[in-house]
Amino acid sequence: MKRYTLVLAVLLCLPLAIGACGGGGGSGGTTPATVSVNGTVLDSRNNPVPFATVTITSTPVTTTTGLDGTFQADVEEGDHSVAVVKSGVNFLDTTFTAPSGGVSLGDLNPTVPSGYWPWYSDGDDDTYGDAYDVIDQETHPGVGYTVDFTDCNDGDIQINPGASEVCNDIDDDCAGGVDDGLVFTTYYRDVDTDTYGTTSLTEDTCLGSPSSGYVADSTDCDDGDIAVNPGATEVCNEVDDDCAGGADDGLVFTTYY
Repeated sequence: MKRYTLVLAVLLCLPLAIGACGGGGGSGGTTPATVSVNGTVLDSRNNPVPFATVTITSTPVTTTTGLDGTFQADVEEGDHSVAVVKSGVNFLDTTFTAPSGGVSLGDLNPTVPSGYWPWYSDGDDDTYGDAYDVIDQETHPGVGYTVDFTDCNDGDIQINPGASEVCNDIDDDCAGGVDDGLVFTTYYRDVDTDTYGTTSLTEDTCLGSPSSGYVADSTDCDDGDIAVNPGATEVCNEVDDDCAGGADDGLVFTTYY
């Protein structure tokens, strides 16, 4: 049994899908145009293989597959050879041509040591493994390993791609964002505790209720006076008590002589 960290094991029958699309022109004695070559490395279970080294030796260009098994490289138009290496073992050597019009070679099936599978460490036993902690062997290693490598926190059983996102400032579902997909509500500071707030200080939360001192209403015109708010009664005091936009508005004025 071999154990690897930051790289994955040699895999059985890793199909490699490669395509290329054209770049600029070039003819005669001019420098060949550049095209973009891309592909996806999959294991024999059709799962993407991260951290495989892909070398296009004719240019030469070396790149590494991402967590989704994909890679991309820019090469010159023309004939190329490509090699894929995993755990120090070269398990694919083939050739392809990258014309200006682009090319799709489909799946390439390399010959590698048979019967080997990648098994990913599942430290929190949630059936989702750690892509950076993997061994390769023919049989299941037992408790603590899985075929999945998509856990973003292998130390917390509540965090994995199968979890539901909750409002806790954590990426619970490993989707790449904290509290993503949840409904956020804006609440407003209510300094004078009259249940009416102002827009001068706000908080956005997905908790469904505000923090202490915040309210859903933002229509207070004087948050320093509990007697002044849209629910107050206008009285004759040269103050806009009800926040209607005018002092003593709506009152009956009498002229005296």
